[in-house]
Amino acid sequence: MAKKMTLEERRLLCAWIDQLRTDFELDAMDVPLEDLLALAGVVSTGVARPAVPVTAYVAGYLTALRTRKTPDHGAAHTIQDVIAVVPAPAANPQDT
Repeated sequence: MAKKMTLEERRLLCAWIDQLRTDFELDAMDVPLEDLLALAGVVSTGVARPAVPVTAYVAGYLTALRTRKTPDHGAAHTIQDVIAVVPAPAANPQDT
């Protein structure tokens, strides 16, 4: 089970997201933090911890493709779609 984020960790993460938005002129970008954290947790237990950044990249890329076709199709919806295809964790960790 993932450790709960402290208030300080959440503050630092939010500040980091704000800095990225500013540095890359993405002020209007939606960052569904809770959905991203859920994606990371599901992938790390259902696939493997090293798969988290790759999956996050694919989710971001897929979001960009989808929003070009349907502008109101947000990142949170795409992340939930990606979560839906992640396999359930094995009953026995040695099975993975």
